[in-house]
Amino acid sequence: MLGRTGMTIDFADTTGDQLRHAAHTYHLELGWTTTVDGNQLALELDDDLWGLRMPTALAVELVAALRAMDFSCPVVDLAEPSVVLLEPVEVPVSTPRLPAAVGRLPSGCRVPLPPSVTGRGPVRWLTHEPDGGRRPSVRVVTDTLARLIP
Repeated sequence: MLGRTGMTIDFADTTGDQLRHAAHTYHLELGWTTTVDGNQLALELDDDLWGLRMPTALAVELVAALRAMDFSCPVVDLAEPSVVLLEPVEVPVSTPRLPAAVGRLPSGCRVPLPPSVTGRGPVRWLTHEPDGGRRPSVRVVTDTLARLIP
């Protein structure tokens, strides 16, 4: 379940304790099962939790367009690219046609979450769900992307 987390993370502290605390918080507040591997906390994607990889500039535009429609969804900034996290609720769920600049990460793919540090630097939330924000359907996201990319 995607939701808002009130956790404060010290990005300079990527010790095992900090990562385990973050993993526990993500599980309690969001229902996400994460794994700790070295200095990374990772979320494994599946058919119930999708990741759409796209350039960060496009993710920023998408977030603004979704906010204008009173939608929000979490976006992980991996210091290029960014990953938009979605929970598809449409039936049947199939991968929609995506613009060339956007790719769906396959099930089993692991996305680093804050407070992870990758070779590109600290992983951060580009945006997280504000209180009261509605989550968009996959169709809303893909239709919005189609309008943003001529």
